[in-house]
Amino acid sequence: MLQHISNVQKDEALKLLCDAIGIVTVNPNGEEKLLADFIASYLQGTGCTVTVQEFAPNRANIIATIKGRTNQKALLINGHLDTVPFGNTDGWNTAPDKAVIRGGTLYGRGASDMKSGLCAALYAFCMFAAEGFVPEHDIIFAGTADEETDGLGAQAIVNSGLLNNVGHIIIGEPTGNQISVASKGTLWLEFSICGKTSHGAYPWEGINAAEVAYELFTEIKKSIEEASHPYLSVPTCTLTKIQGGVKVNMVPDACNMTLDIRTVPSVCHNELLAQVNRLIAGLQQQFGGLKIEYQVLTNRMAVEISPHNSLVEELSNTVQEVCGVKPQLTGTGFFSDASIFLKDYNLPTVLFGPGESSEAHKPNECVFIKNYFDAIECYYHFMKQQ
Repeated sequence: MLQHISNVQKDEALKLLCDAIGIVTVNPNGEEKLLADFIASYLQGTGCTVTVQEFAPNRANIIATIKGRTNQKALLINGHLDTVPFGNTDGWNTAPDKAVIRGGTLYGRGASDMKSGLCAALYAFCMFAAEGFVPEHDIIFAGTADEETDGLGAQAIVNSGLLNNVGHIIIGEPTGNQISVASKGTLWLEFSICGKTSHGAYPWEGINAAEVAYELFTEIKKSIEEASHPYLSVPTCTLTKIQGGVKVNMVPDACNMTLDIRTVPSVCHNELLAQVNRLIAGLQQQFGGLKIEYQVLTNRMAVEISPHNSLVEELSNTVQEVCGVKPQLTGTGFFSDASIFLKDYNLPTVLFGPGESSEAHKPNECVFIKNYFDAIECYYHFMKQQ
C-alpha cells in the first residue's frame, strides 16, 4: 500500500519551504551560500554525506549523497537555489521575501521557480535517508547556484566530475507535476552595426545601420522558423532591444540590437551561428564600408528525452500511483541546468516539479500547497525504486 506523508510531515515540509523562501537568493549576486549552508545544516543527522561546494565568494552549491550498493548509474535530483529579482514590489500583494499562505496557496519569490521543487526533493531525500535503507544505486541531491544567469553552479558540478557516475537526472523545475521531456534552447545575441550617415533626403549616399539591423533580424528569424518539435512551440527569434539614429532627417550610421532566440532540439546552435556569420558576410559585401560585430551573451542548448525512455515511464508510473492520474508529457519553453549538464554528458533527464511555469518571474508568484505535498511523495516513492 502506498505510504502517504503524515500531517506532522506536511507541517515540517511546509516550514522548510517557508524558511527557504525567507532566505533571499536573488540573482544577480545570488549569495546562494546562505541557502546552501542552511540545507547542509538541515541534512545533519540523516546519515548522508554533505558538501557545500563554494565556487565564488558567497556563491555555492550543496551536494548530498545517500550511498547505495554501487556508485554507478546514480540518480541525481537537482534544483536551483537562486531566484530572479522581485521586480517592482508595488505589483506584489504580499512581501516577496517572505512566504505567505492564503488558503491552499503559498506566495513568495521562488514559490514556483523553484524553491518548491527544491524543497520537495530535499524533504523527500531526508525522509528516505532517515530510514537507513540502502538503495541499489547512489541517490544524489544537488542544489545549484546561478541557474537564472550563467549556470556557474551547474558548470561547477560538471567540472567536479560528479556526473561521471550519474545514470539519470530529475530537475525540479516548475511543471505542475507533469513530466517535461523537452526544453527549448536559448541563444542571446548582441549586435553592433556601423554604417555611414547621410542626409535623409539622399539615403543612397549612406549605409542605414538600422535597416541593416532589421534585415539581419528578419533573415535570422526566417532561418529557424520552419523547425518543429512535438512537445514544444515553434522556434522564435525576438528583437528585444534596438537603438540607433540621431535625428529624423539623418540616416543612422550606428545601431545596436539584441535578439532572444529560442530553439528546438533540431536547431544546432553552431550551425545557426555559422548562418549568422554568412549573413553578416553577405551584407558587408553588399554595402562597402559596413561593419557588423556581435557577441553571444547566452548559449544554452535545447534538450530532449524519448517519451519511451525508462526514466519517463517509471516516473510516470510513480506519479500516477501517488496522484491517481497519469501525468501529461509536456515541453518547457525555458532553459534549465540540464542545458549545462548535457553539453558533455548524454544522460536521460526530465523536469518534474510542483510549481507552475506560468507563475515564474512574475509578481505574486505562488505554488499550490497540495502540488507541493504530492511532489514530495512522488520524489520519495521514486527514490524507493532505486
